[in-house]
Amino acid sequence: IQTEDFIQEGLRKTVMVVEDNKSMLSYLSKKLKDRYNVYTALNGKEALGKLSRYKVIPDLIITDVMMDKMDGYVFASILSKNDSYKHIPFIFLTAKSTPQDRFQGLKLGAVDFIQKPFNMVELLQKVESILTIAANQRKTILANAYSMAVPLGNTLPENTEKNFDRNCDRYLLTAREKDIARLICEGQKYKAIGETLFISEKTVAKHVQHIFEKMKVSNKIELINRLEKLL
Repeated sequence: IQTEDFIQEGLRKTVMVVEDNKSMLSYLSKKLKDRYNVYTALNGKEALGKLSRYKVIPDLIITDVMMDKMDGYVFASILSKNDSYKHIPFIFLTAKSTPQDRFQGLKLGAVDFIQKPFNMVELLQKVESILTIAANQRKTILANAYSMAVPLGNTLPENTEKNFDRNCDRYLLTAREKDIARLICEGQKYKAIGETLFISEKTVAKHVQHIFEKMKVSNKIELINRLEKLL
């Protein structure tokens, strides 16, 4: 059974699935890719390799606990120590769910445990709920950062804001890229952007480079002009 990664530009959220049972991996991928970007791995070691190669950072990781080569707990532990990935919420799939297992997973940042066999409709609903909560939290953080950065009465004109949203869609910026682009337009430095979005300065730089490539610009001034102009 071959499971292909499904990465599509645009405003789709991205989910990574790590599962050593190929049939289960294929099933999960097929169910999720109707709504999300999906990429897959058979164990934690393979997942780490894909994370280093792909420009799109997952908004959520669904991982089995018991796997060969590198299990779900070790995989989550490694990511929890990496500034680029430690913000990603986890859902653990497990055939066993003792209080000790759950406690260990929660310490590693798990937002939920789902015991096998599971109801696919329930899993999809949990995925959507977690992604919605994360998006709302990010919007609140951005709004607070903007209110602190821009003096009262000096907010962007409404038409400029509309132009920004339209242009982000036009250039197929992802939700994370749009957040970074907005903060750049507000004059924030990479370090401050990283602190606002809970990612490393290096990760911000990688995203900015990807934004430049998409929009065919070479500097921040060109980026701001292109995002705020009338289409």
